[in-house]
Amino acid sequence: MDSRLESDPASTQTGVSNSEGTSSCQRAWLFGYHPAAKLTPKSFGVARTRGLVGHKVLEIFYLAIKDGVPYDDAVSIAMEHFDAERQAAFMNVDTDKLEMLNYLKKLLVMYFEHYRSDIENWEILSVEAFHLLEWPEEKRIYLPMRLDVVIYQKSGKFAGEISPVDHKFTNDFWNQWKIRLNSQLPLQVLALRSSRFRGKEKPVVRRAIVNQIRTRTLSDPYPAEVFRREYVPLQKESIGKIFENHKKKALRMARWKGMPFSEVHAETESEWGSPNCQFCDFKSLCAIDLEGGDLSTTIAAEYERNTYGYPPLKELRNEH
Repeated sequence: MDSRLESDPASTQTGVSNSEGTSSCQRAWLFGYHPAAKLTPKSFGVARTRGLVGHKVLEIFYLAIKDGVPYDDAVSIAMEHFDAERQAAFMNVDTDKLEMLNYLKKLLVMYFEHYRSDIENWEILSVEAFHLLEWPEEKRIYLPMRLDVVIYQKSGKFAGEISPVDHKFTNDFWNQWKIRLNSQLPLQVLALRSSRFRGKEKPVVRRAIVNQIRTRTLSDPYPAEVFRREYVPLQKESIGKIFENHKKKALRMARWKGMPFSEVHAETESEWGSPNCQFCDFKSLCAIDLEGGDLSTTIAAEYERNTYGYPPLKELRNEH
C-alpha cells in the first residue's frame, strides 16, 4: 500500500455526488473519491477524451449564448477551443486522438447547425453550475451536483418549464432501460425544484433532457442518425425512491470519508472479474493490489491528485 494514502481524511467532507453513489465497485470508489486518495489518470483513452472535449466545447458555446453573444460568434468561440485541442494532437503526433477529433468536428459542426433553433426556444439559465439537495432530517450529508445546462423553455410543447440538459457523447443512443432506470436525472429535477433563478417564479420542473450525440463512426452521417433529445418526465414516486436510495449509499460513503484509507480498504469490496474492470480508471492499481505489490510507482507514473471538488455547503445554499 502506498504510504501517501494513509493521511487522515478531512472529516468535514460529507458531500456525496450521484457519480459516487452509482460507482459499481467500492474499491474504485476508494481510489477515486476517498479524501486521502482522490486519484485521476494523467491521461485518458480516446473515448473519455472525446467526451471531455465535446462537453467543453458545448460549455463554451452555451456560456456565450447565455452572455448574449450572437449564435454564429458563439459557435466560433467554441470551435476555437476545439481547434486548439486538434492542433495539440497534431503536434504530439497522436494519430488516434487526431482521427477521433476529426470525426468529432464533423459532428459538432452538424450539431450547431441542426440546433440553431435553440436560441429561440431556450433561455440559458446556467451552464456547468453546482446545485444542491439536502435531507431535512439528516445533517451529516448533502448531495452536490454539477448540471451541464439549465434552460427555461420559452416556446414549444413544454413552454414555461425549467429543465436540466445533460449532454451525452455516446456510442449508441440510450435504450429505454437506460433512461427508465437512470438515477441521475430524477436527482437533477429535484435539485432544480429547490433552486431559484432571477426573474423566474417558483420553477416548474417536470422533466430532464438527455442531449445525445452519437459518436459511432458513420461514413455519411445525417442528423437523425447522430442527434437525439429525450424529454424524460419524472414522477414523484420514482424521484422519492431514488433520493432515499442515494441517501443510504451517501451515509455509508460519508462514514468512509471520515476513516483512514487503510481501514476503508479493509472494509470495502472489489468487483474483480466484472465486465467493467477492463474499462475502469483504476484497473492497474487494482491488479497490483490484488497481487500484493506496491502501488507507489504506478501512482506516481500514471495518476495525479484530482482537484475537482464541491463548493462548501454554505456557499451552495447561498447561491441557490
